[in-house]
Amino acid sequence: MECSLGFIYKRSPHDWMGPGKQPLCFVKRTKLPFINSYEFPGGQRLTSENSIDCLQRELYEEIGINPCDCVYVESGKRVDNSKIHISFFKTITHTYQNHQVKLNIFLVSLPEDYALESNENKDIIFSNPLYDNNFDYLPSTYRILRLFEIPNELFIANNVSHFQIWKSIKHQIYSCRIRQGDMSDVDYLNLVKNYIENILKSSDINYIKSFLPRVHNHRLLIIDSINIYEKLPVNYKELIGGIHYNSYKLQNLDKSSIWSRDHSLQYLSSSCHSKDDLDKACELNFDFALLSPILISKDQNHELGWEGLRNLSSKTGLPILALGGIDNTPESIRLSFLNGGSGIAGISKFWQKNNEKL
Repeated sequence: MECSLGFIYKRSPHDWMGPGKQPLCFVKRTKLPFINSYEFPGGQRLTSENSIDCLQRELYEEIGINPCDCVYVESGKRVDNSKIHISFFKTITHTYQNHQVKLNIFLVSLPEDYALESNENKDIIFSNPLYDNNFDYLPSTYRILRLFEIPNELFIANNVSHFQIWKSIKHQIYSCRIRQGDMSDVDYLNLVKNYIENILKSSDINYIKSFLPRVHNHRLLIIDSINIYEKLPVNYKELIGGIHYNSYKLQNLDKSSIWSRDHSLQYLSSSCHSKDDLDKACELNFDFALLSPILISKDQNHELGWEGLRNLSSKTGLPILALGGIDNTPESIRLSFLNGGSGIAGISKFWQKNNEKL
């Protein structure tokens, strides 16, 4: 099944916070499954429609938006500010009760005084699940909200020397995964604690808060072990933004054994080397994947190249960060975007570049 949905908010002085932090439009479901839950307006694409046609039809039926009031926003083009602005955001595949649905997500910004009224007599609300727990939301809602903070540049810390570099440049790093690799649980726990304690000792309170959920300009700290996460004090856990699974753990994972988040803004990521890996991550509704190796061969995994990224990204339903032989430059990010990726990740070249500056 393929659907189009609108991530709808009203243009306001708070636009600088980004759409994910605004009050958002939801409609109440009137049929099974998930009856009485609130969902983003949208619905199933008909065979005669493209994704935009589907969106416009559904928005008219569910919340009364007239297609004549809409304009599609393209990069670099000026648009009439009295109109409803529509732009494509992301396509993901989400698994609901073992049934996969392709979701074409569009950003829809309304003039502040635009009135909505359902032609299907559905209840319409403006709310944000990050702050308002008074309603039940469709299971995919939080995953869609997490899409807004998928990192486009992820540092992977592999050892203690990386920690030493990180301490010197930590304010420049917004997303970091602490990789366990061959480290013992004791050594890995100590390393994770070192990172968190260094953050907590910062004299910059805004820097500390930036690791907490629901803040603007959110920083992401990801670790590799659920067992280590559970051993952390509560105030340390608050700074952990997610859990990462390597490809071996991923292939042995099912819905009953997957990590249960402590809150809705924690991420699940995985290492992937093939379409099978990506399909498994997609089936389990992971937030993003690290696909490798892109520019170098490693062990039994052959270099995929940017063409391999393009090929696999077109066949999967989750964001991909390119990994393997990549440096953290704007050109690398551009090439990732150009080939269907959502960003880049790196180990040696990321840290080496910054170590040379010290």
